[in-house]
Amino acid sequence: DTILHHMDNAGVIMYGGNTTTLKSSNLKVENSTFVDFNRAMAAFVTAIKISGVGVVVKNNVIAHGPSQGLLWSGNDHVIVGNAIQSVCLEMFDCGAIYESQRNWAMRGTVISNNFISEVGRVETVCNVRTSCGRHAIYMDALTDGVTVRDNILVQPAVLAVGNGNPHIIDGSSAIMNNGGRDNNIVHNLCVG
Repeated sequence: DTILHHMDNAGVIMYGGNTTTLKSSNLKVENSTFVDFNRAMAAFVTAIKISGVGVVVKNNVIAHGPSQGLLWSGNDHVIVGNAIQSVCLEMFDCGAIYESQRNWAMRGTVISNNFISEVGRVETVCNVRTSCGRHAIYMDALTDGVTVRDNILVQPAVLAVGNGNPHIIDGSSAIMNNGGRDNNIVHNLCVG
């Protein structure tokens, strides 16, 4: 039960367990609030970062940050009951909940019963050399064996400014599965 706000850097970074034997870390981030995080660095510094095996991220509030709200890698994590709003405000190719370790062996994570809204809801210049997408749940290259279920994802059209003209970004979505296999995506309510 922690409240962290106006952070220049990340809120919580947790690594534990054994990725060789899949022994759980039994680490938890629960019932905490992270607001206005990552004010000094724009990219890949998140409110919560987890890796290893068996970290539980439950019933947290994450709001107002330039990049991802939760960055994860590893196996058998449980990300459940969190409310995430107004993240990815200064980054593209970004997700409120994001994984990108390019490792086929990272499996077994469950992302469920989260409420995510207003991802990237700020007009920003998009560098079209990379993806301009901003996603609620982003499983990047080789994210495999993940279950995404029973989430409410409110993802309105995202605006970008290019050549002085605002335009809706193609490619922003509630759930992005970018090349992964064996992912189970069911019973999610995607609005917008």
